[in-house]
Amino acid sequence: MDRSLYLAYRPQTFAEVVEQEHVSRTLSNAIETDRLAHAYLFCGPRGTGKTSTARILAKALNCEKGPTPNPCGECDNCVRIRNGSTMDVVELDAASNRGIDEIRKLRENVQYAPAEGRYKFYIVDEAHQITKDAFNALLKTLEEPPPYVVFVLATTEPDRLPATILSRCQRFDFKRLSSEKLAAHLTKVAASEGVDIDDAAVRTIARAADGAARDGLTILEQMMSFSEGRITQEDVVSVLGFTEMDVLCALSRAVIDGDSVAIVDVVDRVVETGRDLHQLLKDLAGHFRDLLVLSLGADSAELKALAPEARAIMTEQAKSLDRARGVRLIDVISQAQGDLRWNPQHRLVVELALLKAAECLPTAAPAAPAARAAAAPPRPAPSPAPARPAPATRPESTPPRAEAPRRTPAAQATPRPATAPEPAAPSTEVEHEPVASPGEVDVATVKDRWPEALAAVKRQSVPVHALLVDSMPLAVAGDVIVLGFSHQFHRDHCAEPQNRALVESVIRPLFGALRIDCQRAAEWTANALAHDDGGSDEEGDSAAADPDPDAFIRQVVDMFGGTILDQSLT
Repeated sequence: MDRSLYLAYRPQTFAEVVEQEHVSRTLSNAIETDRLAHAYLFCGPRGTGKTSTARILAKALNCEKGPTPNPCGECDNCVRIRNGSTMDVVELDAASNRGIDEIRKLRENVQYAPAEGRYKFYIVDEAHQITKDAFNALLKTLEEPPPYVVFVLATTEPDRLPATILSRCQRFDFKRLSSEKLAAHLTKVAASEGVDIDDAAVRTIARAADGAARDGLTILEQMMSFSEGRITQEDVVSVLGFTEMDVLCALSRAVIDGDSVAIVDVVDRVVETGRDLHQLLKDLAGHFRDLLVLSLGADSAELKALAPEARAIMTEQAKSLDRARGVRLIDVISQAQGDLRWNPQHRLVVELALLKAAECLPTAAPAAPAARAAAAPPRPAPSPAPARPAPATRPESTPPRAEAPRRTPAAQATPRPATAPEPAAPSTEVEHEPVASPGEVDVATVKDRWPEALAAVKRQSVPVHALLVDSMPLAVAGDVIVLGFSHQFHRDHCAEPQNRALVESVIRPLFGALRIDCQRAAEWTANALAHDDGGSDEEGDSAAADPDPDAFIRQVVDMFGGTILDQSLT
């Protein structure tokens, strides 16, 4: 059986390492000037040559014609290192040898001199998997190893390594390969294998590899097994499950034009062909990213790798996309990608996301609600009830008259029929200020629209939404919405200034400039019942403001499913 392409074409000299000249040059100069370090840290994305470079360094130092930056590759030491049969190069997979016992065994073996070459190499792959205790056990050995030992730690996550380890290693950052360089490398390998491949196909493979040479060679080998003779872009798209460019362009055109029928039709075609909807959203997000870049007049390596025909179509579509809408489109699609992980109805999630994306227009406050608010007759100002303090930052010119309408809900100015006109003004927004004064919002309105408020908060912050799900609007007192929480933890964290400010800013378009007051639901309900029956000084004012004093008690009982046992607490 033939070896895999990524093994057969593994670089054997520093010059063969693709697009890591900064690493190859530094190590070559260190060998020539005898400035070798005892420990190196190779970090970077997967498939960029970290372990291969470590092996080349081992050959350069142990070559019979060396030390030399250009190992011969023919002597016994070079051949053994290439075949992995030498005793002087020990490769450890830290994912499976991460404990302190394995590191202690390594410390014992370090004391033995090399058996065949000049240096003994320890190459630790996935070094970030080593436990903290194991790193502490390795610390002294890594700091002062024997003169014939060289450590190479390879990792994709250097930030997970302790600072004490980082400070004892020379660090080399391997960069992700550009699509252009990777495509050229894949074309060279395909030619060596006698395989004919389209330019568009090799660009697609390079883009799918995401800068990893090993991934690109693996995909190329897969395509060599699939295709008979010539590898085409259609073959690559079919095997890898990518979304065809014509489908992406059709979807993007439908979204930009707001054509809901076309959106549903294209999604239906994708589903019928058995494509993965996760991949569809991923490809579509990248497609809109490219459109956004083109609309800004910029360019990127991904765009340069596109076929001329596809780029021409995308350039034409980009003319209909401004920056604000492009950002919003990508945000909606990215959110849908997260929703797919939790919602089993994938098709519904995708269709709703694309229909929502089609409606992503620049935000502008509606004029009709503002006009209705301006034309609305002034409401009478009943006696103020000081149950909740009013904020000091209100724009009214006469504060004593401004507090009165904030204290009494509009729905209580007359008995229940007064709530009938509310559907005429469903929006409470104007530019920079709420359309309706806080007094016009009652607790029934807040409850009806609370699911909308939760959805809006979720779009801004999932953690805050998780806290707010535990809440329920209990009352509206002046310009304050009282939120009742079942758990103290949720109440305390939601009441933190930054979280409270986020919630207030999100609900402003729904309810106006209202503040929130976070309370424990049980405690607040008990206090409310005591206040209703306890004969406080505010009892007269409350009775004057509310013609039905038992309405609130019934509301609380209905909310929590309770039963009134005794109306007296004494």
